[in-house]
Order: sequence, then structure tokens, then C-alpha cells
Amino acid sequence: MTSLFKLFGAIESLKYSFPQVQEVKSIFVSAVKQLYRQVYKKEKKIQDLNYKAGRGGGWTYQNNKLTSHTLDAFLIYQKEINSKNN
Repeated sequence: MTSLFKLFGAIESLKYSFPQVQEVKSIFVSAVKQLYRQVYKKEKKIQDLNYKAGRGGGWTYQNNKLTSHTLDAFLIYQKEINSKNN
């Protein structure tokens, strides 16, 4: 738990260490889970993001395997990109 708080602190301090980072936002977990379900059920499509069921399957982006944590980060990025375009 202490490591998680350190990570949050590091993320929040990015705007002080890197002038190009102007704002650090947060997103509700439920919003990321909703996007995950929509992509999984093929209700929404994210280009080059694919899911293959079964042994040796899983999530890939541009044919590169994604861990669950990387997938979460990618979905958060997609939510942010989509919110700027709308």
C-alpha cells in the first residue's frame, strides 16, 4: 500500500518536474471497466486493439501482447483522447 501512495505522489509531481505536463487528471475505475466491456463485447472498436480467446491468447495492440496493467493504461489513454475529440 505504501508503494501505491508513492506512485500516486510521483504522478502528481510530474507537473512540477516536467513543464510540458500541465495537468494531471484522474478517471473513475468504473469508466475504464465500462470501456473494457464495450471493447470486449465488440460494441466499440479501437483500431489495432484485439482480443484472442484461448491458450496463447489475450489482448494485443499492433500485434504486441499487453499485460492487464498495460491494457488499463491504454484504455485510460483512449478515454482521454476520445474526450478531447468530442
